[in-house]
Amino acid sequence: MKFLVIDDDANVCDVIAAHISIRTKDSVLVACSAAEARLLIREHRPEVLIVDFKMPEETGLDLIRSVRSPGYQPFIVLISAMFDNELALQSLRAGVCIAMAKPFGEEAIDVVLERATEQYSAAEQMEKEIETEVAVKILSLVKEHALSGLAKIVGNRPRKAQSHVVKNLGGLILIHGGKHG
Repeated sequence: MKFLVIDDDANVCDVIAAHISIRTKDSVLVACSAAEARLLIREHRPEVLIVDFKMPEETGLDLIRSVRSPGYQPFIVLISAMFDNELALQSLRAGVCIAMAKPFGEEAIDVVLERATEQYSAAEQMEKEIETEVAVKILSLVKEHALSGLAKIVGNRPRKAQSHVVKNLGGLILIHGGKHG
């Protein structure tokens, strides 16, 4: 997994990044502005974003809204020194998974790592299951199409021309003329 820590306070970024690096072997990127974060997101597509709410050029929620898309749904943690019900509601609407009030300790970062890992593992498993289902369906359609095509070929040829060899090679159907090979 890749992490991106975004906070205009470089010390906060460094502390969070150092803790993640100690606890995991994952890549940790740091951005001290929303503009820098956008560049890193475009280039690296980190799976986890830890975003400060209050930054000079725009809020963390504005950044989150601008980078999330149907094709990019990172695990998002919003950190802020000022949380109220309105910010909590806005955070949920923006797709924030965890909201943490500053100051927070190492335990809070550990919870983030735990939850992000769980979600990432579940997403990977779901992706593998979908890929398997799609592959099975495609293979089924290919076999169905190949067999119906073979029936047409064999059914429309004189008996003498039906010397085709049909081999099922682990799901791949190979058809070739008996005389040629």
